[in-house]
Amino acid sequence: MQTVGVVRQQLDPSVIACLMDMLSSGLVNVDTFKSPDDIPPFEVLMDAMAAMLDSFLMSEDGGNREAGKALLLQLAAQARAQFENELAFNCSLDLMRCYFSTLSLQRRPAVSGH
Repeated sequence: MQTVGVVRQQLDPSVIACLMDMLSSGLVNVDTFKSPDDIPPFEVLMDAMAAMLDSFLMSEDGGNREAGKALLLQLAAQARAQFENELAFNCSLDLMRCYFSTLSLQRRPAVSGH
């Protein structure tokens, strides 16, 4: 996102990633250190987090949002293709396991009940 001018150039990507991990962890685990009555609705939290990240990450000049959208769409397409390939591979493995399991059952000698 920095290369297409969406995210501020002076920010270290590893720091951004760590901060995002910390935010995600806190979001998932907030109920372990706050009473449910003290936690705002999820939608409110997401809107606030989006605004906070937007002002923190966005280039001072507003960035190139169109390039950012295009990059995100490209990454989403790549992720979907990878997921579909892995899903197809795993399904093929499952079919092969089932097939070989069936073959081994057919080849076992019958056990006599003496």
